[in-house]
Amino acid sequence: MAACPNCHQAIEITDQHAGTLFTCPHCRAVFFVGWDGQPEAAAPAENDEVETPAFSGDQPVPFSFEPLPETPLPPEEAAVFGENPGGEETPAAPPDPDNFDQPIAPVSEESAAGFGLEPTSPAPSDLGSVVEYANASASTGPLRYILILRGLELASTVRELREALTDSRFGWDVDDIMAHLKNGELRLKPMNPTKASILVNRIKSLPIEVSWRQEVYGEVSS
Repeated sequence: MAACPNCHQAIEITDQHAGTLFTCPHCRAVFFVGWDGQPEAAAPAENDEVETPAFSGDQPVPFSFEPLPETPLPPEEAAVFGENPGGEETPAAPPDPDNFDQPIAPVSEESAAGFGLEPTSPAPSDLGSVVEYANASASTGPLRYILILRGLELASTVRELREALTDSRFGWDVDDIMAHLKNGELRLKPMNPTKASILVNRIKSLPIEVSWRQEVYGEVSS
């Protein structure tokens, strides 16, 4: 039986979890399960309590890390950010956003249910929810995300974004993607939840706004 890389409690990881993001039932830490069935490093805990901006549909959400007034987080949000329910800070090694133990492969029919969208589930309220929402099981088919990036007016920001997109394991033609940059806005093609999660972690420190749409079997919903 595997152990959570964050709280080291025993967890049950089956074949259907391979290549997906897994939420520890004990400490609620989110981590990636490699194709060999072994858990990767957990996402870092947020030590400072901050107010999480609302995130719905096309509404842009700027990634701002400036200090905000301290406001207690609701229990569900505290769990997403990996805070210890006992009040003690849980040390966690910061994850490497470029750490792909295995190349990202297309979602197969057998693993598609791992990225399904439950018909009765509400839209995620923040990027942390995207991770859990991406792993929800349902029969509606594979889920895709379309990311919309705004605020790309500075050449330095565009250059950093290009570096984040440049990875052969993404399988993207970066020149073709950047050719669609217009008026500081770039709309990326549909991608599976794993790629979307990795890309969001790579660009969250950039001064840009990120919004998203969901696509299931070619039907887009905001």
